[in-house]
Amino acid sequence: MVTTRKRRNTWAAALGALLLTVGLAGCNNEEPNPPEPTDDEPTQTTNPAEDAIEEEPADDPEPPEELSEEDQNIEDARDVLTDYFRVAAEVANDGYETWRERLEPFWGSSPVRQAQESVMLEAQESGQYTEGAVRVVSATATEYTPDTTGGGGEMIRFDVCTDSSDVKVFDGEGNQADQPDQTRAATDVLMHRQGDEEQRWTIREFTPLAETC
Repeated sequence: MVTTRKRRNTWAAALGALLLTVGLAGCNNEEPNPPEPTDDEPTQTTNPAEDAIEEEPADDPEPPEELSEEDQNIEDARDVLTDYFRVAAEVANDGYETWRERLEPFWGSSPVRQAQESVMLEAQESGQYTEGAVRVVSATATEYTPDTTGGGGEMIRFDVCTDSSDVKVFDGEGNQADQPDQTRAATDVLMHRQGDEEQRWTIREFTPLAETC
């Protein structure tokens, strides 16, 4: 449960390594060989299938633990936020021609809508386009505001770290712009669930931060 907001100046991605351990069994060469059977002593044969130990059936896996309402809301809002970056990359790759119908549904306030419309119109009119996509490195919930009316108006603030190292930007004449030295960016994003029938998560605030991540 997230109840307080925490600021982080840097983010580190930790990768796990899979360690395989192989055991080697040794042989004792000093142990005498078993005596060979004689004519007076019948040879005993064994069936490996008969000697096999029956394994007990594994217990049924326990069903996954259900998320609390707050945790589920955080997961849903994070999914929408990540999807926004994916759709924005596709729009930019196509020269921003479809920005209005594809991106407007994500914008949940007038300030965000006005700011993004200005950027999109300028990019489209200049013929700008991109290749590649911004990668969301992390999106950590730092503040959760429940809706006490039951109308579905929860708000969740995220500290978002993105990486644009795979993105190439071209102007209207096809000239590639120089990539900045710092390709990671930190953004403060406030997600708001609309109180409509669809209960959509939208972006209420989208504020680039001065620090990197």
